[in-house]
Amino acid sequence: MKATARDYRALVLVPQCPPTATWAARRWNDTNHALPDKPTEPLRLLVELIEQLKTRYPIDPARVHVMGLSMGGYGTWELIERYPDRFAAAMPVCGGGDESQAKRLTGLPIWAFHGSADRLVPPIRSRGMIEAIRKAGGQPKYTQYEGVGHNSWDRAFAEPELLKWLFAQRRGQGNP
Repeated sequence: MKATARDYRALVLVPQCPPTATWAARRWNDTNHALPDKPTEPLRLLVELIEQLKTRYPIDPARVHVMGLSMGGYGTWELIERYPDRFAAAMPVCGGGDESQAKRLTGLPIWAFHGSADRLVPPIRSRGMIEAIRKAGGQPKYTQYEGVGHNSWDRAFAEPELLKWLFAQRRGQGNP
């Protein structure tokens, strides 16, 4: 059965980062990085926008989810590292975060995706985050697509259980 808008009612925000900026300040092919003291300006403005939207529309604050791919995958990791209590779940695709922040993410449902043949963002970026969160006591999900390059989002968004999993998450309920 194909999912429809009737099955999953949502307000979807699809922000675009300015072409001369990034959601997260790092080089994509690094194998690790540390969370900077301050977010990038686009990330800061995105957080402000989310908060404004919650005052203007009937948004359940316990049902705000975040997902992003590539640069947005890095942005997703940074958002949840900075504000783990603001989101119900996260779905980073081919990104990476600061593994030293893993303890902050143990109660947040996360499903990360990466292609094993990604030459732009090393798959160790997603695997490292997942391993660090598990070591800290969390239960994130991880799907790696063997032989898939950077565009692992095609497979991720086609996962049969993705929407069911995402919409089942509520802030405060912890990892499933």
